[in-house]
Amino acid sequence: MLTHEWTLAVLGGLLLAVVLTWPTLRHPATTIPGDIGDPTLQAWQVAWGGHALLTDPLGLWDSNSFYPELYTYVYSDTLLGYAPFGFFGHGVEAAIVRYNILYVLLYALAFIGAYALVRQLGASRLGATVAGLAWGFSPWRLAHGGHMNILSIGGIALALAMLARGHGWSLTRGTSRTGAGPAGRSRGGSSPRGRSASGSASGSRSRTS
Repeated sequence: MLTHEWTLAVLGGLLLAVVLTWPTLRHPATTIPGDIGDPTLQAWQVAWGGHALLTDPLGLWDSNSFYPELYTYVYSDTLLGYAPFGFFGHGVEAAIVRYNILYVLLYALAFIGAYALVRQLGASRLGATVAGLAWGFSPWRLAHGGHMNILSIGGIALALAMLARGHGWSLTRGTSRTGAGPAGRSRGGSSPRGRSASGSASGSRSRTS
């Protein structure tokens, strides 16, 4: 059932992202979501990162913009984490398609990350869904549709969800680690009170005999 739930959450997040960013993927090679300012800049940043890492990693920071100035790649947020996507495809059309796919996936990841975090902290499926919608598709995010650096918040929520799950943190169930109960006591061990009672009984039997 748990696997089924996460499958539905991921598929639901992807479907919502496609629908709520439509028509971005209708014509991904000729569509730019929002204006043509920041989105085209960021499409180039992803493309340059992939190109530089494949051809000249040591020259990554000296991009082909503002030539012959140095370190021009850091004149803006580099989006370096997305550089591996730049390994695939060449030219302007590939850069636009790549950007549009990432743009939609960022919304899906935000929904999935928030769903996972709130679910781990003890919310119901409905509560986690509401949290995912609020985190992934709130009006302030839609207002920053051309800023991938701002939209990239899904990984934060997902990382916190994994951290909470790894440590067994929950707002409704307390802390539960492997081999430990909610209060952190060992499940298999005996309590000091139990050992004291056992010792007293043993001593009493010895004195009686």
